[in-house]
Amino acid sequence: MGSPQASEGSYLVDFFDDLLRSDLEWSIREEYPLLFDSVETRSQVFQLSELESSEPTTRAKEPSTPEERFELLSSSPKPVEKFGGPNQIFVVQDEGKLVAGLGVLLKEIPARIDRKLLVAFIGNVVTHPDYRNQGLQRKLFDRVDRELEQIGCDLSLLWSNQIDFYQRLGFRLGGLQVTWAPPMIKTESPVQHSEHWELSKELGFRDVWYEAMKARSFVPHRTYEEAKALFQIPEMYLITHGDAYALVGKGADFEGVCHEWGGPAEDLAECFKKIQSVDKSVRILGPGVLHSESEMKAVRSLQTAGFEPRLEYLGLFRAHLDAVNLDDLQPDQLKYPFFVWGLDSI
Repeated sequence: MGSPQASEGSYLVDFFDDLLRSDLEWSIREEYPLLFDSVETRSQVFQLSELESSEPTTRAKEPSTPEERFELLSSSPKPVEKFGGPNQIFVVQDEGKLVAGLGVLLKEIPARIDRKLLVAFIGNVVTHPDYRNQGLQRKLFDRVDRELEQIGCDLSLLWSNQIDFYQRLGFRLGGLQVTWAPPMIKTESPVQHSEHWELSKELGFRDVWYEAMKARSFVPHRTYEEAKALFQIPEMYLITHGDAYALVGKGADFEGVCHEWGGPAEDLAECFKKIQSVDKSVRILGPGVLHSESEMKAVRSLQTAGFEPRLEYLGLFRAHLDAVNLDDLQPDQLKYPFFVWGLDSI
């Protein structure tokens, strides 16, 4: 196992682009800047023969009571440095040829008032067509699991429409979010976004928006530079009013979705009105559990505008520490009510 040279880093990006984003005009490095354009990103390379000869990870017995789980979770060290930094790319080579890979972005989330979780966001899972249906990703995930368990990572989280595939890898649907669907009103064809909305990368980043991000509860921490970089994602539109902002269309993953918003509730209501005036098909994503008066006021403005809530799972989770019980992430007994705003996904 080793690390690619700097020139190979660009090759990794090209590999992901060719297999995941071949129909888009921008690089995956631009769409996921926190992972692919960070000096802190490290790469690990596994040889195909090495994965094929490895044994599956054997998990320890899970603590039997919530008290035991809490004690283990509270005492678990979370040395991100031992992971090589907050970001890593894992790839598989076969005789020098890149054949599979995935990205990991580590974030600590205040999941409850009394508890934080170290969460590995998994993204850009890709396998070369010639190597699919051979169990390669199962073996790669197993090796990545070992790395995550060694540093005390609590959970992995990913988003995908291939639910059956990831459930076979040990992932389970969990968490809670709400998609606010616009009222069914017959209108003329929607106006092109560019006529009324600005691309976020063409506007300056305002400190007041960063303060709105930091004011939220139960969300991953972002540095100022990370937040600023995320506003450079291609084809993402920014709607503003006063001190509030709303973002629509994070690259290819959130087309037609307002995946992040923040600021004073009165200004947010005006942002939502602007969204409706331009494209009445845009859905607005929000937390399944409201944590502040500002969020409650914003939701009331959506209700007043006729938006209808649809409860959904937050994503697909896999537990790494036996201190975490995935039942605690089920909506009917949710003990970890955190919400991940769209820009933090990879």
